Amino acid sequence: ENDFENFIKIINGPNSIDLNETVPFSLFESTDLVDNFSEDGMFFIEYAAFFGTFQIFNYMIQNGVEITMNTMKAAIIGGNSEIIELLIESKNKQFKNDNFYDAVFSHQNEIADKIFNSKLISFSPEILVDIIPSYNLEYVINKTKLLVTDEYANKADKYFLNQALFVAVEKNFPEIVEFLFTYRKFVNINYK
Repeated sequence: ENDFENFIKIINGPNSIDLNETVPFSLFESTDLVDNFSEDGMFFIEYAAFFGTFQIFNYMIQNGVEITMNTMKAAIIGGNSEIIELLIESKNKQFKNDNFYDAVFSHQNEIADKIFNSKLISFSPEILVDIIPSYNLEYVINKTKLLVTDEYANKADKYFLNQALFVAVEKNFPEIVEFLFTYRKFVNINYK
């Protein structure tokens, strides 16, 4: 609440701020993601979503601050479910395929599961390969278990975990290499 009061003082102060602009560069920023968020930088609405400050985010929405195309991505990385729900309900923003990867790579596993369970994405060996570089051990293991069922294995190529193993080795992710070797019947160790 104190942060919100300070926020209101700053935006209404003598050097008023246009909340539809991007966050200016600062040497004191806690993460380089702010400056590298997109080609344009990070807009204030994205910044509030990124840091999960619901009260400030809600204030911006109520006062007509424009939702950018990267606001959902910032909200997912920030992990504040209230902000995500507000975007979905009030602004009719829906998850996109890329949002699944945003959630996995930022280790927001509950959000990744919510996107996954919405049937927006169906898990496959190709998606497994794509998420291994996230180093999200828990999520990679849980979703790999979906692939190694007899039902899936009967429909897939015999060695459908080969590419995932290759990427895990290439990314120096020994926990995943070890895990994938527990399913040797789906891996050809002589491959590549």
